[in-house]
Amino acid sequence: MVELTVVAAPMFAGKGEFIFRIIDQAKRAHQKILVFAPRTDTRVKARKEKGYITTRSGLNGKDKYRKYPAWRVTTLEEMIKLMQSDFFDVIIVDEGQFFKIKVLTKFAEGLLYHTNGFENVSYNIDLKIYIAGLDMDYAKNPFEVMSYLLAICDKPVKLSAICVKCRRPNVRAVLTQRISGGKDRIQVGDDEYEVRCRECHYIYK
Repeated sequence: MVELTVVAAPMFAGKGEFIFRIIDQAKRAHQKILVFAPRTDTRVKARKEKGYITTRSGLNGKDKYRKYPAWRVTTLEEMIKLMQSDFFDVIIVDEGQFFKIKVLTKFAEGLLYHTNGFENVSYNIDLKIYIAGLDMDYAKNPFEVMSYLLAICDKPVKLSAICVKCRRPNVRAVLTQRISGGKDRIQVGDDEYEVRCRECHYIYK
């Protein structure tokens, strides 16, 4: 049976590490993996339409990041076309909060129920889908697409971290703190953010 796992968390809580564990397991089992990333995420290193997802874990002396090939997409039609290119066992969507809600929800539901254009797409009957993303923005407002996916998924996974402000080991950091930049809801970057607990978080103005 097709299974959807949604990994939701603030920034710097280990979403990348989680996804790369899935990739490593699938590679060891010689499974075919397809990875999508949003075209709006400028941190994805582009090679035409194909780029990479990255994680800060697993560093070595040569590479700053671990990386794995990913297709940068915007529309459901692009995702369906890439699904038709092979017979896949594992599908990963990174930075789910950057996708339009209609695109990603139709993608997930289409694979779960074989609808929304996936009627003629062949994939493993036990296909595993992993969608990772931020559950809330810097102002503590839920990303609607992630909230919807958490509601329909088979396995919700919520990750947290240690607050970089108070550093209390028994208090979990579940919020993304913006520390610089503008007020737009979407502001792509890493240096502009920290992960903090509820007590240490404030809404950047």
